[in-house]
Amino acid sequence: MSSVIAVLKDAGFETLNEIDNGGSISVEHDAEYQDDLVVSKLSDRQLSVAHTYSQRGDIMHDPELVFQHTGDGWVVIMYRQDPRFKRVDKSGLAMDEFVSDWDHRLKEQGYVDAKPEVL
Repeated sequence: MSSVIAVLKDAGFETLNEIDNGGSISVEHDAEYQDDLVVSKLSDRQLSVAHTYSQRGDIMHDPELVFQHTGDGWVVIMYRQDPRFKRVDKSGLAMDEFVSDWDHRLKEQGYVDAKPEVL
């Protein structure tokens, strides 16, 4: 989650409250084989983080994680891998290792250093 927080700060947002519900930040990657990273505020306590690409006019998610903020931090409540896979659990999905690995890869792949665009 530290990579996502860094992207939000680079876009000029110090806290999630500064982003309007429905607001999004996009990070385009220079490499042809890397999907865009899109961070969207769904509600006061929910944030979507997704790699997206277009396929036959549809926006695809590869993957998308929806995080919910609890008193203890951020918990993944939805995992989506288009076109066929989606898991939802409002109490939280056991994805700590995946989130940690993904966070590390976002830094390695240059998303944190790229210029985010507020949509």
